[in-house]
Formats: sequence, C-alpha cells, structure tokens
Amino acid sequence: MVTGVGSAPPAVAWLWVAGAIAIAGVRTWGWRPAPHPSCGDRLLGLRYGVYRSDVGGSRLASHQAFEWLAERGDIGSVVMAGPLPANPFVRDIVIVDESHYHFVELNWLRRDRFQLTGPPIPRGPDGPVIDAALTAAHIQGLTTWMRFPAYSVEPLTSGFRVTIHDVRYARLEGLGLGTVSVELDRNLRVRPPR
Repeated sequence: MVTGVGSAPPAVAWLWVAGAIAIAGVRTWGWRPAPHPSCGDRLLGLRYGVYRSDVGGSRLASHQAFEWLAERGDIGSVVMAGPLPANPFVRDIVIVDESHYHFVELNWLRRDRFQLTGPPIPRGPDGPVIDAALTAAHIQGLTTWMRFPAYSVEPLTSGFRVTIHDVRYARLEGLGLGTVSVELDRNLRVRPPR
C-alpha cells in the first residue's frame, strides 16, 4: 500500500488511505464482527482470481510488446511486463537491449497503446570493479532478489563507488528501494558502509 499510493489513480489512493484508517480504527477500538466460516475462503478465492488475471494480463502484455517491437524493427527483448497499482488495464514493461533498459507503458484503453515512460538506463559495465562490489556483505539481501541490475561506477580519489539499481524499482537518481552503493578501495576491497 505504501509504495503503490503514489502511482495509483487519486480515487484509489484515497480509498487505500480510508482502508488504512479503518483498519487502524478497528485495531484501536477492538471491534470484531461475528465470525463467518466462509468469509476467509471467499477472500482467498477472490485474491487468487485477481492474481491469475494479473498473470494472464502480463503474459498478454509481454506478447503484444514483442509484436510492437517487431513492427518498429527494434532490437530488444521484453524482460518484464507487470501490472501497475490499482489499474488492471495498464502494464509496466521493461525492454532490454545490448546496453540499455527501456521503459514502456502499455495501456489497453488508449488508442496509441504503447508509450515510452522514461529515458533508457544504461546496464553498465562488466568487469572486476562490478564483481568486487557484488561481494559486499551489506548488499547480499539485494542481490538475492535483484532481477534487472544496472551498474554505474564513479572513480574516487581513493578507489571507486559502485551504484547498483534494480530497474524494476529504481529508475531515478539517488538511493532508495532497489538501489545500493558500494565503495571500494584501489585494490578493489570493499569499504564498510558509512
């Protein structure tokens, strides 16, 4: 809820906020409805149906994005087509080529369905500097779930700063969700984080 409110349509964002306030109120005042044995089953079934529609929609979006790329004569592969918060008719698509990630929004309700949503992000260099940065203990959590990495290397007077982004989440400058920074000395030894 917290990460999706900013990109959700305003009416849905307010609905989410109202839901969070309602949950907080129920927890604070201890109101409990009478148990209904099949309520949990119905909610689980509803959630499963929503999940399956998200998966099916993302597969369809991926297929359509491949066709769109072929029509344009672009070289690239669709690596992800995922739903956006609270809008089942829109998919966020990540396309990768030899050197960059490209970002496209597919909106089934628009006449021109495909729209570029931001500048391409370089995938970054390979080599010993990146390999050394990936050994840092403080980023091992990120490396376990990172799927679409982009690397940038900044030379420092005493070594290097490597910034690692998972482009599914981190498309802007600066640190945040899906972004970490690692400093190395000139011998490519990891410096402890500050």
